Amino acid sequence: MSATPLDVAVPIDMHQNAINNRVVQVLASAPSSPLQGQEYFDSTLGQFGICTNATGPVWAYMGTGGGSVTSVAATVPSALLAISGTPITTSGTLAFTLVSQSANAIFAAPNGTGGTPTFRAMVAADVPKTLDHTWISDFDTEVRTSRLDQMAAPTSAVSMNGQKITNLGTPTSGTDAANKAYVDSVAQGVPLKPLAQAATTAALPSCTYANGTSGVGATLTAGSNGALTIDGYAVQTGDVVLVKNQATAAQNGLYDVTQTGNGSTPFILTRDADMDTSGEFQGALVLVNQGTTNSGSAWVCTTATPTVGTTNIVFAEFNKAADLTAGTGIAISGNTVSVSLTAGTGISVSGATISSTGNRTYSATIGDGSTTSFSITQSTHGLTASQALKVTVRNVSTGAEWLTYNTVDTSGNVTVQFTTAPTTNQFRAIIQG
Repeated sequence: MSATPLDVAVPIDMHQNAINNRVVQVLASAPSSPLQGQEYFDSTLGQFGICTNATGPVWAYMGTGGGSVTSVAATVPSALLAISGTPITTSGTLAFTLVSQSANAIFAAPNGTGGTPTFRAMVAADVPKTLDHTWISDFDTEVRTSRLDQMAAPTSAVSMNGQKITNLGTPTSGTDAANKAYVDSVAQGVPLKPLAQAATTAALPSCTYANGTSGVGATLTAGSNGALTIDGYAVQTGDVVLVKNQATAAQNGLYDVTQTGNGSTPFILTRDADMDTSGEFQGALVLVNQGTTNSGSAWVCTTATPTVGTTNIVFAEFNKAADLTAGTGIAISGNTVSVSLTAGTGISVSGATISSTGNRTYSATIGDGSTTSFSITQSTHGLTASQALKVTVRNVSTGAEWLTYNTVDTSGNVTVQFTTAPTTNQFRAIIQG
């Protein structure tokens, strides 16, 4: 049986006498909350431990071997690693970190040739030639967002795999792809020209014509500064416009707006490349997009193979709704044809259908217990706005017709009068016409 330890509450002064056969406390790990100088034998480590600092705490261990280490230092290759915390004389930690390198540097060795590892600048040969798109995380995205005009020109036929090319512009060169509208117009013998944003309704402000090279590059330049407006439309640089009302008709044609003009510059128009040579005029069809008068109109050139700059060039309007004359009950405004209807005539319009309403009767209950005269306006009953209306009054509960004093004015407004005020909703007024 082990003896109970003796508790000592004060220091023991041995007066420099030895303690024979002393055994220190044996523990599997360091005791908690030690004091500086406290010792024990660590049965796990097989070493004596002494507390050198109660804060922490910090323990120093003595092994079974001989000698002691009083300082630790280390050196590393400076091109690769950096070290901190050296030397250690009591306690501490050695820290190793990688040294920052220059941009695009590469670990140079070891490789096929023996040598000390170093860093050097990267060269093209360092990138494997078998590197594919899977090595670049956003490679597919970058390719998909690149425009076709940014790619290298193909050197062989390109298959569309049976798919359509949509939103194709009108061709201007013999090697351009043609859209369906252009092909259809040519097949019908009507060459469709680029869409004009506006068309003249009168001669342009005073300007000078230069014929270029037989019409190619021909220009109309204003004689004074100012912005150009055609048919209420303020032209923009790059717009295509149809000039068809010049006093010198040889100047007529399709033009590009090279310069819009402003307070310090004149407007300049240049013949469009799709209509600047003799063979491009006859039968040419020009559609107009905007303008107060010419919006939505179409114009055909009736001049055959002119000498550009000399022959008068004439455009005729092609099948515009404004050429129609409105008959009785019909109204035309721009490209809209409308039917004029009079309220109460029994005719209704729904979508593209005009029909008779059939029912020409209006009815409503009257009576409130105090009023003897009731008005039903024409705007309420919606029938004929005239005196040609028939008014009947019936008792709601019995259905019997009652004789009342009824009046209808020339505007179709109806008044029903009683000698004694009827009760609430006692009667029904019926109007026909």
